[in-house]
Amino acid sequence: MSHDLERCEQDRSTQTQPEHWAGYSELEVYDLLSSLVHEKAAIFAYHADSDCFRMLKGELRADAPGVSFAQLTSFELVDRLCSGYIARMGWKRVSEFLSQEHIALCMEHGARQSISVPLDADGCDRDWMKLTLFPSSLSQQKAFLMVELMDRRERLYPIFEFFIRNTSACAYVIELETGWFFQLMGDEKTYGCLSQEGGDYWQETLRYIERCVPEAERQVALRRMNPEHILHKLQENPEYSFVMNELGEDGETRAMQVTYRALDMERGFVLLRRKDVTDARLKEQMLEQAQHESVTDPLTQVNNRRGSESKIQEALLNPEGSRESALVLLDLDSFKDVNDRFGHPEGDRVLQEAARRLQGCLRSEDFVGRLGGDEFIVFLQNIAGLDNLHVVLERVIRALRIDCGNESERAVVTASVGVALCGDKTYEELYREADRALYQAKTTKDGYSIYGEIA
Repeated sequence: MSHDLERCEQDRSTQTQPEHWAGYSELEVYDLLSSLVHEKAAIFAYHADSDCFRMLKGELRADAPGVSFAQLTSFELVDRLCSGYIARMGWKRVSEFLSQEHIALCMEHGARQSISVPLDADGCDRDWMKLTLFPSSLSQQKAFLMVELMDRRERLYPIFEFFIRNTSACAYVIELETGWFFQLMGDEKTYGCLSQEGGDYWQETLRYIERCVPEAERQVALRRMNPEHILHKLQENPEYSFVMNELGEDGETRAMQVTYRALDMERGFVLLRRKDVTDARLKEQMLEQAQHESVTDPLTQVNNRRGSESKIQEALLNPEGSRESALVLLDLDSFKDVNDRFGHPEGDRVLQEAARRLQGCLRSEDFVGRLGGDEFIVFLQNIAGLDNLHVVLERVIRALRIDCGNESERAVVTASVGVALCGDKTYEELYREADRALYQAKTTKDGYSIYGEIA
């Protein structure tokens, strides 16, 4: 152990002193440590080559007789802490946190890490112990350990701060009835933030809106951020939140989530949080776009096979509405000839026109899909009897007479339509029946056929 101590001291004495520390004595450095470390805390220096913890300042008393912390290996320090202070449920966490392997990783990555564990020490007026590892900024073989004894309230401060920092760019407490406010967390120099403290929240908000909100959105922002409107919203719900666009100092538009949370409604105290959600919103838009593309036919912009089947299956789950509905299959007659005679661009135009006309002659509650090629599927919801169904089908047949061709040659595309009435049938049963009716429709003069009416 004496050899280890000698190595620790030798390593410390040969460490290069930063230029701005020149002229400071060891006593003054010790005085600085005393100012930083309160009476219920201690700070240790750790040397990796000797696995040695040396107490720099502090006393961990807590009425634990015979417990000494002057100079310990990591194993010995864990043993002292667990036997003298820490509740059994925290032993494993402390052992892993102060292991040589974990400390080495902490020093390698230069990352500050901390844990909190419950205490079980007779006579101790604190409930928790917080251990924090600080990698040295001068050597990858050194680190510092801060040990703090805390009560429950002190332990909640970093948890609350962590929550605020991860849900907000800045946070304010506002007394809406008087207009007084102060900044709980954040940087007052950040563009778009209110001042650190003030006596007129509304006037400060007006300046913020004029400076940071796009002109076209200012009236909406004025209404949403008005104190009376906020109080009204918080009386209905303890939290009121919305997303608004904000112009940055560079002129770039960012999406900001503004949240008001009731703290004390009797006195009008409210917590205001602001958070930049631009990246999250972009990801959400990209996800929505991907979901849209997965169920949409890129050529006609109607539902593709997957989207159509999903919508119809969902509609069939409603027994009252689906019983009076119908599934329609249709294809364009001689469509292959259009591609062969006039080319695929003209064929694509005909498909787009067919989708557009189908949507134009149906109701908003009906929907259209393209199964592939020249095949389309239509779901007619809540049709009012067969007479109305015949009227709709005749309208579809007329709408799908599409002129096509080029300057030297013209043609007319027509459609054949097969229909299955829903009743209590499954999607698979309806599809089979509509497909059979479609086959029969190609031999009829009307151009459509309803399954069950086939002769």
